[in-house]
Amino acid sequence: MPRTKKLDREDLLSKAVAVIRKNGYRETSLDDLAKEFHFTKPALYYYVDSKEALLFEIYENTIDQWLSMIREIASDGKRNAVDKIHEVVRQFSHLCIEHDEMAIFFSEKAYLSDEHFQAISFKERQVVDIIANMIAEGVAEGLMKPVPAKVVAYGLVGMTAWGYRWVSVDGPLDIDAIADTYFQVLTKGLLR
Repeated sequence: MPRTKKLDREDLLSKAVAVIRKNGYRETSLDDLAKEFHFTKPALYYYVDSKEALLFEIYENTIDQWLSMIREIASDGKRNAVDKIHEVVRQFSHLCIEHDEMAIFFSEKAYLSDEHFQAISFKERQVVDIIANMIAEGVAEGLMKPVPAKVVAYGLVGMTAWGYRWVSVDGPLDIDAIADTYFQVLTKGLLR
């Protein structure tokens, strides 16, 4: 009886991320992915409806992980707003620098279908809203100057996210030290 090769969904996504990160979404074909998995292209269709559907799944998993992390921090009743924001910066720095999914997340969104683009954008706005609420909480607690919370939230996301472009996981810079620097830059203008 011939042995059937099975592919774990997590393994599929992990390998797809590696190939897309290396080649870029546009330059990655389903043939490339099939080769990576040692499948024929028709066999790959058992696991993947289309290249765009695979990209969307990568996006959805990434944003859901991000949202879960942000919500957990936001709901921590033992931390004040400043400590929550510091933790967001720390965890998000690790996420962006250590996970290739984040590089795809910030560089390949234009290749999503309109429907998928809107679904991901909606969740991105949720992330920003949660961070903005933490900032507003800090203002209400008297720990921060009155600032436009949403503007600062977008700035925090942008500043922290850019690490995937220049920080090497194997490089000499410690990610926690980078996150602390981001936090100091962000809060020097916010803290009283």
